[in-house]
Amino acid sequence: MTPSSGRRVRACSCFKRPAFDDFFRPTRLGLARQGLARVVEENERIVRFGLIRSRYGNNAIMPVTGNKSPVELTTSPEDALPGDRGSQQWQITLAQTTTRNDGAAATGDQVLVSADAPDASAETYEILLRDPDEPGGMLPAGMGYDDSNDSPVGNLLEDTRTEIVRLMNADLAAYRECRNSAVISPDLKEPGHDQALRTR
Repeated sequence: MTPSSGRRVRACSCFKRPAFDDFFRPTRLGLARQGLARVVEENERIVRFGLIRSRYGNNAIMPVTGNKSPVELTTSPEDALPGDRGSQQWQITLAQTTTRNDGAAATGDQVLVSADAPDASAETYEILLRDPDEPGGMLPAGMGYDDSNDSPVGNLLEDTRTEIVRLMNADLAAYRECRNSAVISPDLKEPGHDQALRTR
C-alpha cells in the first residue's frame, strides 16, 4: 500500500535499539538462516550439505544507506522519536539489481557450496551465519515491486534439480549407489507472481 505522501513504506511504531550488531537477527531471513545453520550444525557428521541461492539480476549489491524515500511513521506526535532523516523520518535501504531477476540465466554462480566439495558443511554453516551486508553473505536483492512478475522459487528449484543430477552422476561415475538428496528451502510459497511456478 502506498501512502498518500507518495512514500512506499510506512510504520505504525518505532523503537530505539542500543546497537545494530544484531539488526538482521529478528528478521524473517535472519530467523531462517539461524534455523538452517542449526540443522547443519546438528547433522554435519551424517549429511553432506550444500548451499544454492536464487538467481540475481546484474550488479546485486548493498547500496548506500537510505537509497529510498524515508518511511512514513504514523504514530501520534508524542510518540515520535528523532529519526535519521528528521522528525519521524527514517531511512529505507533496499538491495537492488540493475536488471530484473526473472530474466537472470542459470550461470552456475547460484551454487554457493557444492555438497561434494571438501568441508562443504562447514562452509555452508559459515555462510548462513553471515549477515546480508557482510562480504559473502546471502543478500536478497532485485528491482521488482510487489506486483511484478518474477520467478525466484521456480528457477531455484530448477537450479537445485540440476545440482542434484550432477551429484547423482558423480556417484554413478564412482561406481557407487546414488545418495538420497533432500531440499530445505525457507522460500517455498504460493505461485503468485512466480511465472516459472505458474507454468508447471
